[in-house]
Amino acid sequence: MRRTEPTRIGEIMGEYFREHPRLSKLQTEGRAIEAFREAVGERIASCITRIQVYQGRMFVHMDSAIVRHEIFMRRTALTRQVNALLGAPVIRTIIVK
Repeated sequence: MRRTEPTRIGEIMGEYFREHPRLSKLQTEGRAIEAFREAVGERIASCITRIQVYQGRMFVHMDSAIVRHEIFMRRTALTRQVNALLGAPVIRTIIVK
């Protein structure tokens, strides 16, 4: 069906993600990674080597033992903070490696 009126890109993307819910989940997980980096701050984020999100669990890999311990001790508060930034309960737990 050909459209005759201009449509906003946000509307088109929203329609596309409703038709493909798996992609919407991937987009939300990507936003969760960025929200985590924002929640911990620039200094701690620089020590993180890899972040993965799988089935509501966020796996955080880092080099520094001190930063690893700090994240481990604050993981419940960080989980709440990331979910608040996202506006939805996307992350259930943070696993530090």
